[in-house]
Amino acid sequence: MGWARARAAGTPPGRVLSAALREAVQLHRARLAVEAVEPLDAAADSIVSTAQFRRRPAVETALKLWTAARLARLMDQLAAATLEARRLSGPTAPLADALAERALLALALSAARPSAS
Repeated sequence: MGWARARAAGTPPGRVLSAALREAVQLHRARLAVEAVEPLDAAADSIVSTAQFRRRPAVETALKLWTAARLARLMDQLAAATLEARRLSGPTAPLADALAERALLALALSAARPSAS
């Protein structure tokens, strides 16, 4: 689900970030398996069920592009952003949107860059 759709549906920013973190954790676990010589298709199978066959090309691409080290850094960043977004309440609650947008933009920019490690 896209950011705009999630927010239009009333999904809190912290929950969107938490979902992104869960996806990163799944990719990290599968990437570790690939780095331990498990075939890429088997690692992708651990994430994508047959009911989600349309996601498979995106998952396989992510497993090829992201290293376990990059995914670990990403998980740290998403965890910190999730915690901060959930801490914002009262008059500062609207800042959670900006914080989440910034974290997701950083994720997208990082995904677009070639792997440094």
